[in-house]
Amino acid sequence: MIGLYGYKFNDIIHNVDWDLGEPGIAGWSITATPITGEDGVAETESGRTVKTTETSDSPLLGKYEFAFIPSESGWWSLTEETRLGWSQTVPEDSFFDVFITEDDDGEYSDYNFGNWQWPIIEIFKWNDTNGNGIHDETEGAIADYPVAVARTVEVQQGQEENAGHDVIDTEMVALSLTGSNGIAQIPLD
Repeated sequence: MIGLYGYKFNDIIHNVDWDLGEPGIAGWSITATPITGEDGVAETESGRTVKTTETSDSPLLGKYEFAFIPSESGWWSLTEETRLGWSQTVPEDSFFDVFITEDDDGEYSDYNFGNWQWPIIEIFKWNDTNGNGIHDETEGAIADYPVAVARTVEVQQGQEENAGHDVIDTEMVALSLTGSNGIAQIPLD
């Protein structure tokens, strides 16, 4: 039996290294797909089939592992699921290609996947009936209200058609609706 393992971690510092204090992440799907030659075609006809596992929550947070029998030797591509609100930082190419050797009874290790969690903007929309800018107990939340986040692309200096006023070109980066509680949570990449 040939073992392969690695970890899924939260790259909090966003520096592509697994630093002290950055936790493992449980419940993330990792897939090993058999590939052949240089074209990366799945090789299910030879008896090698796709393997999927989840990163663990115990005893080692974020650990995943696969077992291969000698007849499964060859090239395998390791990938992870993608999730909204996360960007992969490790590995650089978003996958690992690993050659499992038939006569190797050792272990393949340190195939670690790192992800950086996007910051989240939380917005609360309420009906400010008294107009004081402070949410009072009697002022209800507003549901299904569109909330947009945009960033400045460029500031165009006053032009003839703008009568000397600067124009700010913006790019929409996120859009959400407030929930029944009046809150919209928007992850930003």
